[in-house]
Amino acid sequence: MKKTFLFIVAFAAAFFAFSLAQAQKGLHLGVRLAPQATFLNNQNDMDEGPIYDPQIKMGFMGGIGVGYYFLDILGVEIDALYSSQGVGAIMRFDPEPDYNAEGEYSLRMNRSLSYLKVPVLLKLNTSSEARVMGSFFLGPQF
Repeated sequence: MKKTFLFIVAFAAAFFAFSLAQAQKGLHLGVRLAPQATFLNNQNDMDEGPIYDPQIKMGFMGGIGVGYYFLDILGVEIDALYSSQGVGAIMRFDPEPDYNAEGEYSLRMNRSLSYLKVPVLLKLNTSSEARVMGSFFLGPQF
């Protein structure tokens, strides 16, 4: 329940912040906060077959950003973002044949990962005169 509430609050805050953003020439400072869902797998896990049931793990991303617009539609941006990611899974297996037990056992696995992400982006915006505005980002992330 607590994670669901935090997810909704983070999503609403991110939506509100992005809806107010408009590109203008000059320096821009900002705070970033967004929910994220991660799903990580490797080949060894997938080779286990139907006993391995990967789960989506909810997390968040947040940090600060600095951008400079050369024109109303063209700028550069660099962010420092903390990212909470991970993986959850359920392993299902039958008991050993010589162990007099019936049914199925399951083991829940949960791995949390934290990253510091630094994207360096070229940012292109559609014209502010357009009916619908959009932003496009291109660049590496370290």
